[in-house]
Amino acid sequence: MKITSSFNRLFLDTCVLIYFLEGHDIYGPQAKSIFEKVESGRVTANISVLTMTELLTGPYRMNDDLLALEYHVLLYHFPHLKIQDVNLDIAVEAARIRGLYDFAIPDSLLLATALHTGVDAFITNDQRLMKFPELEVLDLMHVKL
Repeated sequence: MKITSSFNRLFLDTCVLIYFLEGHDIYGPQAKSIFEKVESGRVTANISVLTMTELLTGPYRMNDDLLALEYHVLLYHFPHLKIQDVNLDIAVEAARIRGLYDFAIPDSLLLATALHTGVDAFITNDQRLMKFPELEVLDLMHVKL
């Protein structure tokens, strides 16, 4: 599947950021390619504030405050990447998604945020989320840029 002009506003699942930032052997190059397109402005991307929580937990767990700060600053200032807050409307939408599809609360919040922001596609490596019928969910490894 290709990201074309119809897929120019993306929502990135937390795993995509982890693969990019940690340079994952298998998924890192694909995640890096997506971030290069975002940085250049060819596509725009959104993440949830929840992703920041998930992402920064690892460095803080290792008592690596400097790494947590580096991640925070990089993503906060990354061109064409917007960090979306969770509000009451998103929380209610997440409850609906969880009730209908039985996704975990964090996944439901990410999907609800993606719907709320009006993105064209949600990119993930989580096969469970591929079954979400209300949004175009793309498998990270099948996105060709």
